[in-house]
Amino acid sequence: MKKNSLAVVSATLLFFSGVCAGGIFASNSENIVKIDAEESKIYKGLRYTSNGAEIFIVGFTKGDYNTESELIIPDTIDGIPVTKINSADKLPYSDYNVITLGRNIKEVSNGCFRTCDVLTVPDNYKGDLGKMFKENQDFSKVIIRDTCEYIPNDLIVWGGNGKFVIADYFEVSDDNKYYSSENGVLYNKDKTKLIRFPAHNEITKFVVPDSVEAITDNAFTYFGQGTSNTTNNFTYINGTIDWFDMGKNVRYYGRDSIYEITKRAKKITLPGSAVEEYDSRLVDESLIDGDRSDKKPLELIVEVIDVPSTANTVHDMFLNCAPSLRWFNVEDGNKNYSSDKGVLYNGDKTVLIKAPQNCDFDSKTYTVSNKTTEIADKAFANTANLNTITIPKSVSSISSTAFEGSKLTKIKGYTGSYAETFANEKGFEFVALKDNTGDDNPPSKEFAYDVNQDGKVNVLDFIELKNYLVEQG
Repeated sequence: MKKNSLAVVSATLLFFSGVCAGGIFASNSENIVKIDAEESKIYKGLRYTSNGAEIFIVGFTKGDYNTESELIIPDTIDGIPVTKINSADKLPYSDYNVITLGRNIKEVSNGCFRTCDVLTVPDNYKGDLGKMFKENQDFSKVIIRDTCEYIPNDLIVWGGNGKFVIADYFEVSDDNKYYSSENGVLYNKDKTKLIRFPAHNEITKFVVPDSVEAITDNAFTYFGQGTSNTTNNFTYINGTIDWFDMGKNVRYYGRDSIYEITKRAKKITLPGSAVEEYDSRLVDESLIDGDRSDKKPLELIVEVIDVPSTANTVHDMFLNCAPSLRWFNVEDGNKNYSSDKGVLYNGDKTVLIKAPQNCDFDSKTYTVSNKTTEIADKAFANTANLNTITIPKSVSSISSTAFEGSKLTKIKGYTGSYAETFANEKGFEFVALKDNTGDDNPPSKEFAYDVNQDGKVNVLDFIELKNYLVEQG
């Protein structure tokens, strides 16, 4: 009995000396508890010590739970929860294919492991996973168990301690009450929030599920990029995707949520809902405006943008940062937008909003709708394939930046119209069109058939007439 009492007193003194010295309960994971070999125990290849309430892993030896390819940290040892990996030893096996961290792990010392392929995370690990590894990590799979309530922050946002942590696939237990996954994508339980998209998901098309109402901060960060498990530097992979559908019911897009995937998508379908908010930090506005001298302006590779019938917002980056864009395609029934030959207008075509920079205009000419009254800011800015434009009498306002950086040289219009005034002010060649209204002399048969008034009668006139009849219903 006396021996037992002395043992309890000794253990208690050791426990409090550890606390006072900034030991096992210190918040700084660099404060390593020094354990002599004779004071620790071995359990299936795991060297550990205990204060009676918690168990701390302090070293590894080869055994059932620690092989050259796999490390398993159990939830408990002899009924006591394993809460910390606090090893000051040089680990014999630091390159693991699979690491399964126990449900109760709360802290892992900095640089405890070197690399890992498949990781099972603890249930409520509050630290950054990146800190426990010596190098950047690119996990082929991250496993979330049924009782996990909290996913380490750097799996969702940024790397810890200067380390980058990327997951290529999320696997969530069906019984988890907080999270779910589908095809490797991480969602909240009811899939109303898309939390994280795998960095190396080798897909050609991704459609945001109809259930999703919000895409959270950094959801697609690192998409198309990767790290090497053998170096400390990122190996950037310029991945692309053929088609990104932003979702029918998404109302909120968080900070940097879709930046990486939109700049890598060749075709984009805009949100088919009333978007309530794009986070103001969705993309750096200075990259859209080209105002940053230290960074290259944003350039999307998108070629086609679909605008669903219920869409009410087209973000500025889709209007001004898409040098490869050839076509806006607005679905019938949209009250906010319409399109003509790939050019984007508002719903009733009174405002010409944007012509795609890489639109292949017929014979490098374009005729503005006769319903249009305004040509908006940068409407034809940087268009590469437009030399001549025909502007109807109805247009009474043209932005000074409407043709900024374009190849336009000639404006066709009517004498005395605003088009003539604008052409003269900006130094464009102006070609006056014949006005047949109230003309006592009827036009020649040939002129009557020259619908687009380019001085020729050919298939382009038929196309112009067909488009006009479609517009009129």
